[in-house]
Amino acid sequence: LAWVLIGALSFAVYKAAAAWVRGLHGAADRPSQTRGLVFLRVFSLGPRSDRLFDAIARYWRHLGCIDLITGPDVAHSTVQPHQLLDFLAGRLATHFITGAEALDARMQHRDTAPDLDGCFRVNNFFCHADTWEQALPRLVQGGDVVLMDLRNFSERNAGCVHELRHLAGFVPLRRCVLVIDDSTDQAFLRQTLTQAWRAMPAHSPNWSASPADFCQFHLASTAKSLRELVRCLCDAA
Repeated sequence: LAWVLIGALSFAVYKAAAAWVRGLHGAADRPSQTRGLVFLRVFSLGPRSDRLFDAIARYWRHLGCIDLITGPDVAHSTVQPHQLLDFLAGRLATHFITGAEALDARMQHRDTAPDLDGCFRVNNFFCHADTWEQALPRLVQGGDVVLMDLRNFSERNAGCVHELRHLAGFVPLRRCVLVIDDSTDQAFLRQTLTQAWRAMPAHSPNWSASPADFCQFHLASTAKSLRELVRCLCDAA
């Protein structure tokens, strides 16, 4: 009985100490203004995309929420416990965006406030092949900064071409960061951006800019490069 009571007492002391520390440091550590991040990517990257998302989220979730169109490539890092339970129960279809009404409801229920530990949440948007294009404008409009992982980007990635054209036409370039590396077809990327500028709508916020003004960050496989990317994202936000 004594050992049982010691365990319960220890847990109570831990909870009290944790609450005291949050009260002491929480207000100072919490940013004065939260910043949302939208994570776009080449879906064929697979585990490489998941690793980058996980590394960025460790930093960014102290600043604001992260929104993304969810796929198998990042499910390991983004799926919430209730979504996993619904998947196991065969109810995951209820989370998918099936049209404008479902998209409106999902946007209204985005988690934008921090949890008790001070970290913000990841907002998953489950889309079908015929609904992700509807979700894209709402996501980039609601986020403060857009990170687009274009490693392994080539002419095979028609979805990314559409996303780049939308960013060029409707999102201020200062809010966008494109991640590239040696696997990116940079000639095709330049061609895509040039074509996006030619098709730019008259009310675009980027009329006075050029394709070269897109922030293109060449990511290396080092911790220093990752920290520099996070710093670049903070500057964009």
